[in-house]
Amino acid sequence: MMAEHQIKHTETSGHNRRQFLNRFWAFLGLGALAEFGWLGMSFLNSRKERNQPAITESIVTAGTVEQFTPATVTAIPQGQFYLACLADGSFLSGSIRHLNRETGTVVIGDKDAESKV
Repeated sequence: MMAEHQIKHTETSGHNRRQFLNRFWAFLGLGALAEFGWLGMSFLNSRKERNQPAITESIVTAGTVEQFTPATVTAIPQGQFYLACLADGSFLSGSIRHLNRETGTVVIGDKDAESKV
């Protein structure tokens, strides 16, 4: 009688352990599935932000005309452009292709053309 009770106890114990492990693996699988879904949604949302056009209408005050000496080029980092005051006092502006803040160089137009800020 004692042996039957022990066998029955181990069978139900094994069944409970198996049931617990099955539920545990199912829980981990659902967690992984939710994480992959979140990762996919984050990736798709970041593409939406990247594909939106940049705001093109903004005014950047570079300064007064008297602040610029003729035959100089001044980089305006806030507006991402440079402003050239020509020898005759007229102005010419262009976009900055690359601004290196460590060395203080600005790449304008050509890959080889660099001017010190």
